[in-house]
Amino acid sequence: MKKFKYLSIVAILLVTTGLFASQGFEVYFNQPNSSEYELDYILGEHKIAETVKNGATYSKIEFEGSVVTTKKGYAELPFIHASVQLSNDRNVTTEIVSTDYVEYSLEYPLLPSRGIIYRNQDPSTIPYEIADESIVDEFYPVEIAEATEP
Repeated sequence: MKKFKYLSIVAILLVTTGLFASQGFEVYFNQPNSSEYELDYILGEHKIAETVKNGATYSKIEFEGSVVTTKKGYAELPFIHASVQLSNDRNVTTEIVSTDYVEYSLEYPLLPSRGIIYRNQDPSTIPYEIADESIVDEFYPVEIAEATEP
């Protein structure tokens, strides 16, 4: 009986470790002093693949374990997040200290989001359409980090 409990605990640990390891990114937390918090994101493997939807070819960013943006007609981009519990007796601001990025030239436009699809909707009836207002020469999304209420 003891051996069974031990094996069960080991199996649960392996499964949960595997689930967290497969999220596609790592977040490191640091608190250099009592008034600062740092989150460092390390991205895992990702690639740009081609996909055909409704007869049109699009580029799609494939990133393990990610959630994608849902602004209808705008590029469907993966995003990552981390939660930090902060003291409720302080005002908090978000500041991006440094970022690195690589610019890619795409052969096809990025797959557009179809927006939020509700349970009472048939996904096959919602087309992939690029919104005219999404075609601009600027970074998207404009805000790369935000502080929100829990």
